[in-house]
Amino acid sequence: MNKTHVNEIHWLRAIACLAVVSLHAITSGTTIYYPESFDKIGYILHIMQMGLMFGTPTFIFISEFLFAKNYKDGMPKGFFIKRLRYLGIPYVFMAMVYAIVFTENITWGSFTLETLKNIFIGDFVAYFILIIFQFYILHHILYKKLQNLNPKIPLIIAFLINSLYLAFFNFTSPPNNEIMEYIWTTGHWLPFPGWVFYFILGFYCGKNYKEFLLLLNNRKNYLFLFFLVSFIGMIILKYFGLPSITSSKRIDIIFYTTSVIFLVLYYSSKIKYTPKFIFKISKYSFSIYLLHKLITDTVGSITNNVITHIIILFVISLLFSISVSFIINLIPFGKYLVGNLGKTPIQANQLVRKRKGAVNSRTL
Repeated sequence: MNKTHVNEIHWLRAIACLAVVSLHAITSGTTIYYPESFDKIGYILHIMQMGLMFGTPTFIFISEFLFAKNYKDGMPKGFFIKRLRYLGIPYVFMAMVYAIVFTENITWGSFTLETLKNIFIGDFVAYFILIIFQFYILHHILYKKLQNLNPKIPLIIAFLINSLYLAFFNFTSPPNNEIMEYIWTTGHWLPFPGWVFYFILGFYCGKNYKEFLLLLNNRKNYLFLFFLVSFIGMIILKYFGLPSITSSKRIDIIFYTTSVIFLVLYYSSKIKYTPKFIFKISKYSFSIYLLHKLITDTVGSITNNVITHIIILFVISLLFSISVSFIINLIPFGKYLVGNLGKTPIQANQLVRKRKGAVNSRTL
């Protein structure tokens, strides 16, 4: 299977990853310094939080984009086994780590309970892996049908399903029941209808990437306007409590995330040189996603200045995640603990040349 690297996806993945870490660093700052009410800086930070909510939905888009682009004829043999090894095992391992770190007065019983909650209902930061596995299955079921349809039809249907699903939980109150309250606040994140638009969008953008880039170029004058209108609209709706939640599972985040994806893909496609920093963050993005909250959610007040606290916390979280991932990946089975490190285009090209050389030597 001939996989091709798309530099724009490295940009998008790196920006989404940095957005997630920044979001949780800001959340830490607002939690510590503004437990009850905001001042002017607090309101600005809250707006920044809203602006960073595109991170997780973008990862859903990227996952299906790459899948549709690289596997146009369906899943290769052993695909699910490979994904279980490289995504499932780290997911289970980190579920146990988070259970240990975030369970007070831990006992064997409480550790087991929290671990099971993390694994089966995604009660920790890596819940998106459960969502991605749902879309792997959905891709396997639908990809032949999607290939033969006009993209507008599935996109409209997916948007309606996604928006109506989120609107139901955004604008209705849960029954007076602990289980229902959990579903309304957190549980509804897991089923695929809450993310299906990003999946369909990723499918068609990945499958028809050259045509998609041409479309972005033809609509380039509207891209920043789309971003600006969706961002301002989201902030206004949040101000009026429509809905009141601060979450990537708001209905208006669909428009905002889409605008960010389009903007990043368009402008990064115009950049001839991609900095090594972008490739590095993209390479470590899965590990950063898994590990960063071990810092952001455990470190208390660093300084008396909330801005300084957020900046330091962001840097520490990023460096911690990259360093731990690098060290653990030196162990032969380390990739099954904190995630396998992706390859930069340079490393991928070297690997391709090496494989071609091995094939040529066998044919001589």
